[in-house]
Amino acid sequence: MDATILKDKESTTLEAKSAANGLPKSIWETYSAFANTYGGTILLGVMEEKDGTLTPIGLDDPEGMLKIFWNTISNRTKVNVNLLSSSDVEIKDISGKRIIVINVPQATCLDKPIYLNGNISETYRRNGDGDYRCTEREIFAMIRDSSSGTDDIAMLPSMPLEALCEETVSRYRNLFASKKPDHIWATLSTEEFLYRICAIRKDADGTPHPTRAGLLMFGNEESIRMKYRSYLLEYIDRTESFGRWSDRITTATGTWSGNIFDFFLRVSNKLAEQLKRPFELDGFYRVDDTPLHKAVREALVNALIHADYDENGSTTIISGKDSIIFSNPGSFRIDIEVARQGGISDTRNPTLCTMFSLIDVAERAGIGLESIFRAWDNAHLGQPKLHETLSPARSILELPLIKEDMLSEQTPEYVTAQKVLDYIRALGPISLPALSKVMETSASSLRPIISKLVSEGTVKAEGMTRNRKYMLTQDIEHTDS
Repeated sequence: MDATILKDKESTTLEAKSAANGLPKSIWETYSAFANTYGGTILLGVMEEKDGTLTPIGLDDPEGMLKIFWNTISNRTKVNVNLLSSSDVEIKDISGKRIIVINVPQATCLDKPIYLNGNISETYRRNGDGDYRCTEREIFAMIRDSSSGTDDIAMLPSMPLEALCEETVSRYRNLFASKKPDHIWATLSTEEFLYRICAIRKDADGTPHPTRAGLLMFGNEESIRMKYRSYLLEYIDRTESFGRWSDRITTATGTWSGNIFDFFLRVSNKLAEQLKRPFELDGFYRVDDTPLHKAVREALVNALIHADYDENGSTTIISGKDSIIFSNPGSFRIDIEVARQGGISDTRNPTLCTMFSLIDVAERAGIGLESIFRAWDNAHLGQPKLHETLSPARSILELPLIKEDMLSEQTPEYVTAQKVLDYIRALGPISLPALSKVMETSASSLRPIISKLVSEGTVKAEGMTRNRKYMLTQDIEHTDS
């Protein structure tokens, strides 16, 4: 084997350990961290030099070390789940030095969290080139995602049927009837209709109560916030001016229902208006709906049905001059590349997904993102970007609105400065390395732009240099709408 494996430096997916004194205890923290993040490779018998380069020093008895490794990882009192098979671990010879290469796969959401010593608080994740112990919130989020995925059908016995907005339910039923006029559910009573779409369930006494999905889809905002304290949906239009918004829709005003369905109706119309000629429509649901309109609508629905509403942070849609950014709390439940390619679905809120599918505004499960990428490719627009952050856990989809052949003509500094603001708004407080990764831009190119935004008072920084995070200033972030 050649030494190409040592050309990289330690990173989110690579860790080197000299193992000079035997199997290092820290290997288990790294195993947990890789499994709970994006997977990664552990090298034993390799030293990290001061400049970050990796040098093989070899192991005296790699076979004996592997025997200890397999005995330990198979012990559930040490590691709760063994994700490895024999093909994931091997002894390699590099320049006459024998080392061990361990390829740790990313755990599925059903297996997470991967923790140590029978103590779930010993759950780790990877951040840059180091392992860190997860917070309780991160652990609870992984536990929620490890459920069967049907939690949003759960009944809320303390919530009365009056928590649902009658006007919203009526709008939904009218749209359902227009899409499926011959469907047997179209003539049901309102209560029976809500029962059939799993918006309500009945307790042992036959009293109806909203389900979690029903409350989110049709509830009054104040009732939703009684169950989901961090609930917030917002749409921001920044197409006309740099930094500030020209239009905003948020659930926090108390002037409208504030539920998911009414938010979808309002925002889908706003996004449709942004797709200029030759993609202009007279209304959002006409037969001549273009692939781009369908893709944008699909992206909006995806953000709403995949959001973790128990997590902190808002589901945010930012409409800018050159792109639309969709961001929601919660990480991806499947590998990002698998999600992009389509064919496999693991929706966080499947009942919400079904409700949207019933009115024909969501693709068949598993092909939504694939159809979005296909529509953008056919329109010769820039490549959509799909990312996630883990602390806090958020998923981000950016849809560029610039033709591929015009990308090089944009003014990089202006576009990047606007995009920095959009991403900070979409993600909340974020470090420079994390922002650099999500924006696919080097930290060195972002640093002067952020410094300028800070000096102008548009962005503020909190924390020491190593853990410094950037966020929008109060007047930009919370101006009344």
